Amino acid sequence: MVGVANAPKALPTQRDMAILGVIDSARDQMGITQQGLALAIGVSQSQVSRIFSGQRPATLPELLDMCGVVGMTLSEVAQRAGEC
Repeated sequence: MVGVANAPKALPTQRDMAILGVIDSARDQMGITQQGLALAIGVSQSQVSRIFSGQRPATLPELLDMCGVVGMTLSEVAQRAGEC
């Protein structure tokens, strides 16, 4: 589901949630609020909240931007998510 914004609604996979969990943990450790992340990637805080709760898929550009905000590449995030 991650990165597929126009796909039919589907529940997020365990891997999707693991990837988002890595980004969210890094965001929190850096002291960045959801509002700050939202401003950095150009969406509303409610959209960020919906992404992290699995209610809305993140687009690939959003994922790449979120990774950049927390100082990681998508590859690094996926690798860490695989270790969860």
